[in-house]
Amino acid sequence: MKILTPNPKTIGKFLAILSQDFTDSERLEIRCLREKYTAQTARFTTAQISDAVEHIEKMNATHNVYAVVNPVPETASRDAKDKDIKRALFAFIDADDLGAADRARSSDLFAQAMEVITGKTPHLRNHIYYKFDAPVTAMSEWVGLQKMLATTLGTDEKIYNPSRLMRVAGTIAYPSSAKEKRGYKAEATELLIGGCEYSGEKHYVE
Repeated sequence: MKILTPNPKTIGKFLAILSQDFTDSERLEIRCLREKYTAQTARFTTAQISDAVEHIEKMNATHNVYAVVNPVPETASRDAKDKDIKRALFAFIDADDLGAADRARSSDLFAQAMEVITGKTPHLRNHIYYKFDAPVTAMSEWVGLQKMLATTLGTDEKIYNPSRLMRVAGTIAYPSSAKEKRGYKAEATELLIGGCEYSGEKHYVE
């Protein structure tokens, strides 16, 4: 029996891409969630990515692990809120419904910076990130762009809040009990850059 485990190289690469243009006063916020448990939040500087990877590996044994995509100011309250976020470096989509992932992949609306495969059962699901040439500081404009992307590509229409959490690539995705009933199962998430899988092979132990 193969036991899925998180892939630290993929996790580290994903976090490095996400935070590559953070300032010294901005943080990566990691949120670990599990049904019927209190959320666990931790923050890291860009110099602490190895610490973040270690934390994520440990927590992912039992929790789903997410990151706030937009930079979180070091002065932000615990569990960053929308009002805390001052700028955005990426636009992104969440394609969870049947057919949405392929539709998003085929779009040439923007150049893709990276893609996270969040699952393949019962159908392909992904997140796609589009990096801005310059940070967007008018967050109302960013919200509008997120809404436009979702409408145009037919993807999740709820992911326009500035403090949005997205799944960390390289971690194990555990479905909720409701999703298990719909055919979802625990799966290793993957990171694609330029259409190619970053890690090379799935990460598991016998």
